[in-house]
Amino acid sequence: MRLPVGRTCSDRRFQRVRNFPFEVSQRMGIRKRTNSLLILTGMLLLSGLVAKAEGVLYFTPGESGWESLLANVRKISILAPQVFTVNKEGQVTGAVEDRVRKLAAEQGIRLMPLLVNEQFSPEVAHRILGDAKLRQRVISDSLRLCRENGCWGLQLDFEKVLLEDKGNYVQFVREAASAFRPHKLRFSVVVPPPLVRPNLPPEASNRFLIARTPYDLREIGRHVDLLTLMTYDENTSADSPGPIASYDWVEQSIRYALRFVPRQKLFMGLGFYGRQWCNQQVSESSFLEVASLAAREALSFRWHPVHRSPWLEFEGEGCRSILWFENSQSLAEKLQLVQKHRLAGFSAWRLGQEDPAFWRQIRERPRRP
Repeated sequence: MRLPVGRTCSDRRFQRVRNFPFEVSQRMGIRKRTNSLLILTGMLLLSGLVAKAEGVLYFTPGESGWESLLANVRKISILAPQVFTVNKEGQVTGAVEDRVRKLAAEQGIRLMPLLVNEQFSPEVAHRILGDAKLRQRVISDSLRLCRENGCWGLQLDFEKVLLEDKGNYVQFVREAASAFRPHKLRFSVVVPPPLVRPNLPPEASNRFLIARTPYDLREIGRHVDLLTLMTYDENTSADSPGPIASYDWVEQSIRYALRFVPRQKLFMGLGFYGRQWCNQQVSESSFLEVASLAAREALSFRWHPVHRSPWLEFEGEGCRSILWFENSQSLAEKLQLVQKHRLAGFSAWRLGQEDPAFWRQIRERPRRP
């Protein structure tokens, strides 16, 4: 569910196809707005949003995710545990934890596990996608595991797919969707957005490049029931600190995807975590870990008015550290885009990493009779 650290615009996967213009008129100067006003605005807009849009919450086995699931169970409609893995032989293994299955059944939560290529290996993906028999084995195993685990559907999360596998990836999606449909199981995918921000002068910062990727959005969108756009991990390179997901990058990624994918199928990705840069080393942390660091070092959160993201800069651990993260304010800003572009919903990576205040913006599901 995560892209590799170290992706840069100099990577050969990225081609200078064309600049993608920022379509929303916006002054780049700093605007003075209070945090309370931003949060209030986001909550007012979201009060009409959550009843219409759905949220996919990603989950990995562990106590932090489990505690968040228990605490917010009435606000979660689709849970996506990262538990199914396929190896180079096309064998799919994994299971949803018993406690998670039981809770989902009791609370009416729909389960949609992730299916990942083992260790996000491009070789594993390449071998499976290029072999019709292996593709069918993966589909057969996945269907069996979905039925055994009481799933509502499955989300394909093949990462680091090679450009040469573009056609075979679409073929796999087509075959899987056709196989899942008769069983009344949803088939979905998660893919990274193709927009990247090049190293341009500040005055050109509202323009993007379109990367060459193995994910044909138009063809994929024709076959899947839903598509999650991974609008996070915008900045992962060790020498380029930046936000987890700047507001303009997220919005332009959505606008681009809507050229190919029906809005009723498109889910916007949200990242709940933080990323710290220190001496060319990159590490990640949850919001609570960021908040604990800020309290320990007597730091105040800083707000970037253009990226609409919080960040910290401080001396520590033998270096000058920069830490970008997401909090309830930045998430509220992005959630407004779901309403603005009338998307199907959002997908958030992952439970246990979030700012607890995020949940104040999400309505409870209607109780079952």
